[in-house]
Amino acid sequence: MYTIKQAALRAGVSIQVLRAWERRYGIVRPERTESGYRLYDDAAIERVRAMRQLVEDGWSASQAAREIDAHGLPASPAPVPRLERETDLTASFVQAAADLDDGRIEAILDELFASSSFERAVEQRVMPALRALGDAWAEGMVSVAAEHAASHAVLRRLSAAFEAAGRLDVESPVLVGLPPVSRHELGALAFATAARRRGIGVVYLGADVPEASWRDAAGVTGARGVVIAIPTPEDRESAEGVADTMSEMAHVLVAVGGPG
Repeated sequence: MYTIKQAALRAGVSIQVLRAWERRYGIVRPERTESGYRLYDDAAIERVRAMRQLVEDGWSASQAAREIDAHGLPASPAPVPRLERETDLTASFVQAAADLDDGRIEAILDELFASSSFERAVEQRVMPALRALGDAWAEGMVSVAAEHAASHAVLRRLSAAFEAAGRLDVESPVLVGLPPVSRHELGALAFATAARRRGIGVVYLGADVPEASWRDAAGVTGARGVVIAIPTPEDRESAEGVADTMSEMAHVLVAVGGPG
């Protein structure tokens, strides 16, 4: 019998992934010591190895678990059809994040962003993948470090796309940013990039912008409008404060948006 650390090492996965697969998919059911510590036998380790191999071959974690439960350990995992591979990119992204596999994260992002236009790829593939990542973090399947690493990989892509969209010399740009304390900026940056790609002059302010700084930025740039992102319900109050402040500037159109 093996401890969870020994079992994870022998199966070739992290302790966090082993716990997540056990809790979410029931792929193994370890025994417990009197003190409550998990103990794994050789059969359990083989099941985890098989699931890891299926996931590496393109299966989603849920598909792999169902396959093993239904048919036992596969002698030679069959490749997943291309359509399933595309459908499962979100699951693969979450798993790569959980594994802190930077190379795999980047490879999956390559495929996500290359699927179609920037706007369609972000709306239909990248943002759903990020929401799944957030759900996995909330369920304890992905660590804070892993969630941050994957999110920053997306942030780098969006930042590069924003710069590639070109700078427009306009006298009255649109300011895009987040209200005080709000830091979930990926949606706002994606919006700013899409707006710039449509020929709109955009100054992106970023996350956690104080109310006074919004007013100062509008005054310095002569902004004709501001877009205040509200990524979570907790950001509503601070966004309302920014909106009230900016609405006092007669020449500035105030817009808000986001999941919150």
